[in-house]
Amino acid sequence: MSLKTTLKEIESAGFSYIKVELEAQLRRPYDSDEGEYQTCNDCDGEGSHSCNNCDGEGYIEVELTRPDGSTSDVTEEITCDDCSGSGNYECEECEGGGEVYRESDGDDFGSVEYCQRYIEDNISEEAKKAIIYGRFYNDGSVDSEYTFTIHSKDAKFLPEIIDSFNKLAEAVGNGMDVDGAGMHVAVLPTESNGVYPVRNFNLDETKLTNFRTEVTKLLPALFIAATSGNFTRALNYRHPKIDFDKYSAIHIVDGRCLEYRLFETCYQRPDAIFEYLETIARTLEYYKDPTKKVESIGKEFVFYDREGIRGFTSTPDQVRIIKKQLKMVVGKGVTLKSFMKTREIDLSVQTRNKEFGKKLTRAKALYADAKRDYEYRLAQPLSANEQQRWREHREYGYFENMPDRQEQIAYIRGLSKVGTEEEFVNRNVLSMRLAASVSC
Repeated sequence: MSLKTTLKEIESAGFSYIKVELEAQLRRPYDSDEGEYQTCNDCDGEGSHSCNNCDGEGYIEVELTRPDGSTSDVTEEITCDDCSGSGNYECEECEGGGEVYRESDGDDFGSVEYCQRYIEDNISEEAKKAIIYGRFYNDGSVDSEYTFTIHSKDAKFLPEIIDSFNKLAEAVGNGMDVDGAGMHVAVLPTESNGVYPVRNFNLDETKLTNFRTEVTKLLPALFIAATSGNFTRALNYRHPKIDFDKYSAIHIVDGRCLEYRLFETCYQRPDAIFEYLETIARTLEYYKDPTKKVESIGKEFVFYDREGIRGFTSTPDQVRIIKKQLKMVVGKGVTLKSFMKTREIDLSVQTRNKEFGKKLTRAKALYADAKRDYEYRLAQPLSANEQQRWREHREYGYFENMPDRQEQIAYIRGLSKVGTEEEFVNRNVLSMRLAASVSC
């Protein structure tokens, strides 16, 4: 699909302006003669770091020993000693405050005004004139963000403007960290005249309802189409939904415009912004025509809470759904083969079957072993010490909401339930937690 056709499709849906947010951690110097308190770069203002010993879980898994002294494949969760179960530890740089005092070194790149001028001085005069609104500022999560709005007819300048952000990073000289950063692309209605926030227009409710219902079904493929390479973020700030909540994959901003928050940065391939616009155009077909429906696959797609492509493509079922949907969300004429080559993503069901099958067989064997071990330990007679503890717990009412004696014994002995086979497989095969699911 040509850029001209893409923009025509977007405009025909009622959107003539495009707002883009470029963000990254550039580790710029600070702009103050006397210095000032700034967000701590080590912890991004959180005041703490995730515990490395337990990966932020607060517990670690240890192998259990059978009564005969042999090591079991069953594991038990115990409180992490390094973080005392909190899952994190205080940041030493800011001593938990989230901010640190920085002395000014007088460098011009510490000034947001200078950075904005630098970006706009490194684009053509035509591109500069196309920017209706542009502002560089320190964002809460990163130290550098440039937000700008252009008319859709000037979209040809987008890669040039994105590349100027690259030039800024090179000039600052401290690298470009995009960990956790995305590229938010909003389409603003024609009536807005490019002004954001939009105040003088409301999206059509009937069209919006159809857009939300139908495009939600396409979210699995949309998250893959939103990549510019073989990497992607976790779901923290772009939950798999289309909603009025800011941290939705597609944010309905005050019911007045649509902000696509699921796209990855494309600094290494600025032209990928045109592919993003093609995807936006394909989704807006369901807003433009409120009778248009997505062909149902009849399956549930599971999103796992994990960074990287594997959060979306770990299982054969995930890959099958994505492959069926991709043709509905990428540019018309784009083949699966060319898409995988551009993104360097493997969407082979055969590969997933091979990988997943071996792990699944192993996990089922482990589950059977874990269940037997749990039942064996539960069936052993209570020792005198355990009987005493059991009586004390019962006397003090600890078992009021635990009427089952087997549960009480498990509690006394510190035994964790093995859970269902499905839960065990998710935990031990995929090593990921369920984040959300979508009916496709």
